[in-house]
Amino acid sequence: MSPFKVRRNEEKCTSCHACTRHCPTLIDVESKQAVKSEECFGCLTCVSHCPSQGALDLTYKLGKKSGIVKPWLFPVLLIALFYLVIGIGMATDKWNSKIPREEYQQLIPEVQKEYAKR
Repeated sequence: MSPFKVRRNEEKCTSCHACTRHCPTLIDVESKQAVKSEECFGCLTCVSHCPSQGALDLTYKLGKKSGIVKPWLFPVLLIALFYLVIGIGMATDKWNSKIPREEYQQLIPEVQKEYAKR
């Protein structure tokens, strides 16, 4: 689903297993050409622990364009996307609820009572 994937260059890989050992979600990175697992959340720990330069890279593919992404750029893009979504929500007046503050103040005690019953 994501245009970003960690890819392994078999020619540069030394099979040291560092990528797999350091993966926090226990993905077997060393045996994959590209990490396509849903468990991969893009922490890039495997890339940072790889001793072989260029054996593991974060790559993108958008249509016919593809390339390598610098590791520092991925978190910057995620943060930018986060603020872009918030900005669009605020600019289109979808960010704030239409429920008046007084109604919230009445509803909160009711919700707390419901949780207390459980």
